[in-house]
Amino acid sequence: MTRSTILQQIGFAVAFGVLISAFVMSLLLVPALTALLGRAAWWASRRRAR
Repeated sequence: MTRSTILQQIGFAVAFGVLISAFVMSLLLVPALTALLGRAAWWASRRRAR
């Protein structure tokens, strides 16, 4: 393999990992944390309403 092919594979693997990580976080982690925090998750909007 040439050096550029190895770099392309590394770049693809990193980009794929970032996409999967963002997908998992937005699909699972954020809703779960929002459910656990309950009303405390919306503290910023409560402060603005005053």
